[in-house]
Amino acid sequence: MPNALALYTTIYPGSLSYLKDWIDSIHSQTGSLFTLWIGVDNLKPECVAIAEALNQPVRWVHAQSGENPVDLRCRALLQLTDEHDAVVLVDSDDMIDPGRVSTAKEQLCNADLVACSMRIVDRDGLDTGYTYKVEKDAGKQFPLLTHHFGCSNSAWRTAVLKECLKSGVNGPALDWMLLCRAWLQGARIQGDPVVRHSYRQYGENTARVLPPFGLRCTRKATRIVRSHLEGLKKNETLPQPVQESLEIRLKQVVDFESALIGTAPWFEDYQNALGHFEYPLSWWLFVAHPELENIWKN
Repeated sequence: MPNALALYTTIYPGSLSYLKDWIDSIHSQTGSLFTLWIGVDNLKPECVAIAEALNQPVRWVHAQSGENPVDLRCRALLQLTDEHDAVVLVDSDDMIDPGRVSTAKEQLCNADLVACSMRIVDRDGLDTGYTYKVEKDAGKQFPLLTHHFGCSNSAWRTAVLKECLKSGVNGPALDWMLLCRAWLQGARIQGDPVVRHSYRQYGENTARVLPPFGLRCTRKATRIVRSHLEGLKKNETLPQPVQESLEIRLKQVVDFESALIGTAPWFEDYQNALGHFEYPLSWWLFVAHPELENIWKN
């Protein structure tokens, strides 16, 4: 069982209005001692009040000049991997159930990366009735189209995380790229079908799993997916079948992005067609859904 345990989140201006719920969920944790690490972006004046509300020691990592959110998170995670055996990741606009941290610690006895299922809540923290299910074998296949191991609901053995971080991550989808690297390294990846987390969906979310999947949001998400796939293509350790599937998927996304230029008269039909799938959709699957290619190509 991992010994030194950390819990990491990033706090940014947009998450401040949800922070009380997150802090309450941190206070609810029982059964495991952990060190709290927080990356903060442009929030130095607020740190004193946040620390007082948490009422426990915090290891702060402040964004450097010109550092983007992905760079900040990578630097903070690399720093904590030198001091801890395992880390639980959670977004600061979400909430973790009591026992989430202690359960993740136990699960990491037999895995290098785990992720729990999540109830989806709205802006006000109310249950939508939807569950983002993470099956136990969710890490079996290479995560090309989508994934279930986010910076919101996953926990890592830090030795594996450090190996995945050491070459840097340039793309915007950090959690997705780290998962791909862990898979390629043969890491033990395990899902948890039990709900242990409340995942907040609201208008500003880009990685949406519930509608509306608006045009502006879809354009932004498509840029992120394309950037991720282009970064993944540079990996020289990809097995041949993965390379071939990646080429096909990247072309789909590029064609989809081109079709989104201008008024995109087909987009309403695409939105309606997404509604025929069971919600919630897996992360990023609303971008160039492979079963709807005929809509954006016609």
